[in-house]
Amino acid sequence: MTTFIIADASALQMMPTLTTAEKEFSLLEEMTIKVETSALCFPREVAVDLGVTARGEQVAGWAAGLGRAALTPFRADIKYMRPLMAHVKSCGFEDGFDTISGNEPSIANVGRLACQYAAEDRNFAIASEDLGEGPLSPTMEQLCDAASWTLISARDAFYRLGLEDYLS
Repeated sequence: MTTFIIADASALQMMPTLTTAEKEFSLLEEMTIKVETSALCFPREVAVDLGVTARGEQVAGWAAGLGRAALTPFRADIKYMRPLMAHVKSCGFEDGFDTISGNEPSIANVGRLACQYAAEDRNFAIASEDLGEGPLSPTMEQLCDAASWTLISARDAFYRLGLEDYLS
């Protein structure tokens, strides 16, 4: 059974740091293939987040370069916002995703995609380094616990995607 890896910005930003500088470009090429085959999934909002959190890093340019067409299949239907918000509330965040900027964080889009995949009975795991407890909204770890989704590290994602030869 195919396992889809849904990655958030923290996992994608971490992945290039787990390889050598010499292998980083090749890793990003392989990750492109994984996105094109839907083995590695993330909504466009994650690429936008990387443009801020990973500004100046190759991974930000890579994610932006994938373009809308490559990431459109990973845009979850808005109807999955209600089940996602139920998970958020079960984490103790009655107001949903609060941010200092007031914008919806990309974790909401990742969570909505996970809700959709769960409803479609797809086998998936969430790759994230967003651990612990958040002060304004839940971390990915908290959401995964609340929703009973499998959470893996960026390093584990290498193995699940068959990219372990790139690990340093």
